[in-house]
Amino acid sequence: MQSLRRNIQDLAVALDNLQSNNVSLDKPSKDALPTDFKRNQNDYFRNAVYTAIKFLEKDASEIGTVPPENLQDVEQIKALIIKLGLSKDVNELKLIVNHIAALAAKIKMPENKMPVLPADISDAVKADVDELQKCYAAGCYRSTVIICGRLLEIALHRVYFDATKNDLLEKSPGIGLGNLIAKLKDNNIELDPGLSNQIHLINQVRIHSVHHKKEVFTPSREQAHAIMLYTMDVLGKLFRK
Repeated sequence: MQSLRRNIQDLAVALDNLQSNNVSLDKPSKDALPTDFKRNQNDYFRNAVYTAIKFLEKDASEIGTVPPENLQDVEQIKALIIKLGLSKDVNELKLIVNHIAALAAKIKMPENKMPVLPADISDAVKADVDELQKCYAAGCYRSTVIICGRLLEIALHRVYFDATKNDLLEKSPGIGLGNLIAKLKDNNIELDPGLSNQIHLINQVRIHSVHHKKEVFTPSREQAHAIMLYTMDVLGKLFRK
């Protein structure tokens, strides 16, 4: 969202420059000569607009997790960015930019702060979190939930190892999240009751998303968003110093 806001500002400046220099977007110059300063300058102003729009199109495809109450705002932003690429009217473009800026200002992105992780799992967790954001942004909500389950498995395997010095990844690599939770209990590794409930909820949604049922379960965007937030919260609490 920071990139989108920055590129909106860049586009607003580019449009102001275009307008103040009386340059039209619908008359691009393809045959500018290096010695033709004015023509090159006009091309520069036009290209600044086109470049900013291209960056915004990229931003629209990469918007990550947003609060459920802002989902409609994001859809409007994406639709307006498409309109940017269809218009040559500078005044219309400026109105669209102002609309996008107002919508973007309403969105407060959740902070998915990474906890301080043990060095041996840090890279794997960060890679999964990056993929998690991409799946969610692409509308792949079952994949989002599945990766959340994998993140919990990585974290709980480490918690088990710290407590027992036994590496279940070597002895039982396919143990699964439910059996892993049972192993923790068998070894008197206590988790905070609230944390256990969160893990159980994430695991139940993961099971319904992974295993074949008579009716295919597809998490909604809001459900996937909630599971992501629960997962990041669990990671933070498990490795809180």
